[in-house]
Amino acid sequence: MKLFIDIGHPSYYLALRHFIRILSAKGHTFFITARDKDVTAELLNHDGIVWKNRGKGSKTVPGKLYHLVHSEVKLLPEVRRFAPDLFLSFSSPVAAHLAFILRKPCITLEDTECAHWVIRSYRPFSTVILTPVSFRNRMGKKHLYFTSFKELGNLHPKRFNPMEGETVQNGFLPEMPFILLRFTGSGALHDRHQRVLYEHEKIQIVLHLSRYARIYISSEEILSRELSSYAIPARAWEMHHIMARASLFFGESATMAAEAAVLGIPSIYIDDRGRGYTDELEHKYGLLFRYPKSSSGIEQALNMAGRLLENTDTLHQWQNRRQLMLKEKTDFTDFLIGFVEHFPQSFSVLKDGEKEEHYPATL
Repeated sequence: MKLFIDIGHPSYYLALRHFIRILSAKGHTFFITARDKDVTAELLNHDGIVWKNRGKGSKTVPGKLYHLVHSEVKLLPEVRRFAPDLFLSFSSPVAAHLAFILRKPCITLEDTECAHWVIRSYRPFSTVILTPVSFRNRMGKKHLYFTSFKELGNLHPKRFNPMEGETVQNGFLPEMPFILLRFTGSGALHDRHQRVLYEHEKIQIVLHLSRYARIYISSEEILSRELSSYAIPARAWEMHHIMARASLFFGESATMAAEAAVLGIPSIYIDDRGRGYTDELEHKYGLLFRYPKSSSGIEQALNMAGRLLENTDTLHQWQNRRQLMLKEKTDFTDFLIGFVEHFPQSFSVLKDGEKEEHYPATL
């Protein structure tokens, strides 16, 4: 089978990395394109993936529209020559539009409910839209569900062992104990009306949490002079080995908050809206806490962080909660391989908007 995959965010590649590796070993071929966002290029190149760079994009709405059209026009002749049997992506209008033009099926994965404009741009052109069961919105007959988190595509214990890998062997080893912070940047379309943490709030968080442990900061944007000494000196592919050793995660990123949670690391997520999957990790499994991005919300989050860090049994409790979550969730990679290899029959098995509890994870 020939598959076209478009990647718009580092977390989307991480969710698909083992899917790509396993299907490549089985003889399937890929045409992979990616937007050069954050550490996407670093991850792809480290894994030896052959891919086409479609640029960094833009932070403005007109710039995003121009980049979308330019990417599609430039890619169309090459994709037509490759002649894919199936298009696959997380939340990519590029993949959906090219599939529609070439009259091929497109599987679109989604887990961000607030990405309204992006969803509107790909929804009419996608054959099927796959989301976690916790997804808050309903998108009609095309919308099917899986009982997993995309973060388990990379961090399921079948795929990831934090006691092995480059970090332990010859990479960055953090000073223990430590807290991992993540600060995001502006520019994502779904965050257009949301603010990032102010500089004085970042400093407040660092000063408060540094009472308990060493602080390492991962930041989407360049840190200020006051915070630059806390920047984590790690390579992109080391981050999850480091995260798995943290005493606490605290930050603005939904993805990294969920990654820490599925690893069994106490996770505090600062955001006004949240996501369906962070809601599930919080309210069903108790692996994550979300607080609003306000003065009172940050104060509550810091108080909770202190209680978690002062409790010597916290990490043990979180690992027990993680085991419960893993018992109830399918391996995302196994699910997606089964769905793709048996498509379109798999669509019929999972149709009618049923929850995946009622159908097999691997077909």
